Amino acid sequence: MKKTKIKKAVALLLVMMMIAALTACSGNSIVGKWKYRLDFSKYAEQMTGSGLEALDDTQKTYYEEFLKAFDDASVDIIIEFKDDGTFTINMDEDSVKAAEDKIKEGLRTALPKAFTAMGIDIDSYLTDAKITMEQFVENALQSLNLSELQTSLNSGKYRYEDGKIYTGEDEVDESSYLVVELKNDTLTVTDVVGEAGGFDQYKEAFLPMEFTKIN
Repeated sequence: MKKTKIKKAVALLLVMMMIAALTACSGNSIVGKWKYRLDFSKYAEQMTGSGLEALDDTQKTYYEEFLKAFDDASVDIIIEFKDDGTFTINMDEDSVKAAEDKIKEGLRTALPKAFTAMGIDIDSYLTDAKITMEQFVENALQSLNLSELQTSLNSGKYRYEDGKIYTGEDEVDESSYLVVELKNDTLTVTDVVGEAGGFDQYKEAFLPMEFTKIN
C-alpha cells in the first residue's frame, strides 16, 4: 500500500512538472498574431517635420493647424509570427479606411485655418490652382506617403531568442533584429537594429511599440 501511494505521488509530481514545462514554453513563444495601434498624428509629424526649425512663427502656425487634422486617427498594424519560422506584417484594412476618412474630415477643417494663418484666402487659392477642396485634400493626404507605408510592410523569416527577434527576407539576418520584452499577451519592441522587417521606419517616433496578442 505504501509503495502504491509513493508511485501515485511520483506520477502526480511528473504530471505537474510537465504542465509547468508546457506553461513556460507557451509563455516564451511569440507565435500568433499581434496588434499595434499606430497613432497617425505621430506619423504625420514624423513625415512632415523635417526642416521645422527653419520655419518662421507664421509657417509653424500653419504646420500646427495642418497636423490637427490627424488627431485621433490611427491604423492597426498586424504582425503574425508563424510556427514555421515565417512572419507577415499587414495593416488592418478597416482601420486604414477609418483613418483616411477621419483625416479627410480633419483636413477639410484644418486646411482653411492653416491658410488663414499664412494670410492666404483658400478659396482664391483653389480658384487660381483650378482644383476643388476635395482634390486639395486628396493631394495633402498623398503627401504623407500612406501607400509607401503600406507597401513597406512585408514578410520574411524570423528567429526569436534571448529577447531578440531576428528577421530577413529569404534567410534570417543576424545583423537585423528587434529588441523585445515579452510578458503574457504583450510584446513590446524597445529597440530596432537594422531594418528588421521594415520596423526601422518607426524607430524615431514610436518606440517603445506595445503589441497585444489577438490570436
